[in-house]
Amino acid sequence: AEFAARVEAARAFAVQTDARRVLVVSSGGVIGQMTSVALGAQKRQMMQLNLQVKNTAMTRFMFSGPSFSLHEFNATPHFMTEAAVASYLKEHLPGFEGPMAVTKFQTGQSNPTFMLKTPAHNYVLRRKPPGVLLKSAHAVDREYRVQKALEGSEVPVSKMHLLCEDDAVIGSMFYIMDHVPGRNFYDPSMPELSKADRGGVIDDMNRVLAALHEVDIDAVGLSDYGPEGNYFERQVGRWSKQYRASETQKIP
Repeated sequence: AEFAARVEAARAFAVQTDARRVLVVSSGGVIGQMTSVALGAQKRQMMQLNLQVKNTAMTRFMFSGPSFSLHEFNATPHFMTEAAVASYLKEHLPGFEGPMAVTKFQTGQSNPTFMLKTPAHNYVLRRKPPGVLLKSAHAVDREYRVQKALEGSEVPVSKMHLLCEDDAVIGSMFYIMDHVPGRNFYDPSMPELSKADRGGVIDDMNRVLAALHEVDIDAVGLSDYGPEGNYFERQVGRWSKQYRASETQKIP
């Protein structure tokens, strides 16, 4: 009820001021969709937003008519206290020295991710979104554990430095890893590469997938990572529950 009242107040203000652009900040998922509906976004607009934001958990909807600027989306504040991060790393990360510059990566899914630049080293911070989340969603601690376990294997992973489970530091759990420079291919067809180079990327992807399946989970300490049994049954069941928990309308 409180959320609905706030949305209505925002909608009324936008109408009174003849605003053409609306910025909404929420924890994502059903809240973001409810907000879009309340503000009168058409289904086509919502679909375009979802595609461009790519399920970013800290949902920030910006639209003016059917248009949406991903650049402006990523230019909005990232709601993280940089001083608190720097202070925590100074105490817990050996070798860390400021000053530290923080920028948010413009792509990525589910968990907000940031570059931390210092004079001597570049790190990456990946955090669990703040706010109320679906059960088992955004488990950055599981991400950290798996990548930490894979260090030294044939599966290439960044160096994991630390996991902070104290929400009091920046409002949610986060972990720190090395920044690894590389290329990002946003279009899976990789049109910017030659046929030979595309083949090389795909071959190496297959090599890493094969290496991942060769990892001895007992030897790396991941034997208790997930329950034994029918994985597909658990996966379909869990996602069905997640959908029901965040659906905005009943679909027979």
